Order: sequence, then structure tokens, then C-alpha cells
Amino acid sequence: MDALIIDKLKRFSSIDFMDMDFDTLFANRRDIKYVISIDRLDGILEDLVNNYDILVRDGKGYAKYNTAYFDTNQFGLYHDHHNGKGHRNKLRLRTYEDGASFLEVKRKSNTGLTLKHRVPIERDGFYLGKYADFIQSSLNQSCKDFSEKLEVTYQRITFYSRQKTEKITLDVGLTYKLGDTVLSLEGLLLGESKGMHQSHSFFNNYMRQARIHSTSFSKYCYGIANLEASVKSNNFKPLIRQVQKIIQSNAITSNIS
Repeated sequence: MDALIIDKLKRFSSIDFMDMDFDTLFANRRDIKYVISIDRLDGILEDLVNNYDILVRDGKGYAKYNTAYFDTNQFGLYHDHHNGKGHRNKLRLRTYEDGASFLEVKRKSNTGLTLKHRVPIERDGFYLGKYADFIQSSLNQSCKDFSEKLEVTYQRITFYSRQKTEKITLDVGLTYKLGDTVLSLEGLLLGESKGMHQSHSFFNNYMRQARIHSTSFSKYCYGIANLEASVKSNNFKPLIRQVQKIIQSNAITSNIS
């Protein structure tokens, strides 16, 4: 994380992760996502500082996330999203900077509601078969149908509204790894508003005033669409072009400055 950004994060009032309860983690919510140039981050932080508290864990206002995604041999979960299926799922293993790990099923309903179910796991000796019952009950499929397809890492800054009705996440340094192939989205900021009632969100109002439009963005699907040659990706091409334009524009600006 850039030192100047870390310094700006110190201006926020903070809440400690250990003081949070499960409901405040927003496992069930509606998501509004934005793909943004990293050069917007300074203005976003200025807008948030008087209305949001930063989540601190182990004394830090940011954390590294590592996520492994699983899918079938035919990339069934990916194609459900690509083809616009209303009810769709992601199966992932998420590891936090402190080593805590969870096997998660993230479900998107046809009404736009995000539902997340997870179980804590031990990374040492991990294999999906240990969690066959969880996968069967969550996805109605055998764990034998799934294998690891993609690894994603990034750094996340998390904020909560003062009323605890909204959670904001800002992800930077998004990096994908599929086999020996690595894709880094340097210059991209992924912003997300999470909650059930976001009509009075200061963050979303800032985005509207800045003429930054919300979009659909799945980290898993974006990575597979770019790195896996065997899958269909036509429906993700507009998003891929949007992200590439942001990254290229940011690179040009950085070179000029």
C-alpha cells in the first residue's frame, strides 16, 4: 500500500475488527460496484472521512486478501454468470492476512441479493473432500465436481457508515494467477457499496456526482475471461475494454506526471 495513502487512512475514526458482530459483516446484502482509476482514490478518501469509520485489524487500516476459486471442468459456475443466469454461485477459499481461512459459497439471487455462507478451514492438508457436506448442501453438487481454477490477490480498505447500515470496500493491486500466467490490474481501483438500504449513501452520491457509473464486476469471471482460452467471453468484452481503458489512461497520466 502506498505510504501517502496509508497516511491519509490515519485521519479516519476507526473500529476494530474484533469488536464487529456477524450481522455487521454484511453476509447478506445488495452490492453496487464501480471500476475506477486509482487516481480517484484521494478524492474518494476525502469524501468518506467525515461519514465513515475505517475497519482496523491488527492495527492496520488495510489488509491483503488471497482467494482461490473452484469450478467444474466445464467452468459451469463461470458460464452461469456469463450467460446471465439469475441464480448463480461462486465457490472460493479465502485467506486473510492473519492466516484465517474460510471456504465460502457466494450466491447471487435473481433479485440481486447477495448471500454468503462459509465455514472455517485449516489450510494445512486442505482438500475439498473434507467439506463435502458443506458443498453438497450449499450447491447441491458433489465436491468431486470441483477443482481449483484461479488465484486472486489484492489489498482491501474497508469502511462502515456511522449508522452501520453500509459497508464500503476499496480493492487495489488486483492480481490474477492461472497456472504460470499472471495478470496484474495496476492502476485499477474496485469500489463496492454493500448493504440493504443504500439510498442515502454518501459514497454512491459521490460516484454519481463524479459521473462514475456502477457496473457488474466479478473478480473470478474477469480473470477467467482474460486467462482461460477455452471459455466463452463475449458478454464480458465491454467490461474488459472498460478496465483496459482505465489502466491505459492511468499509465499515460503517470508517465506525464
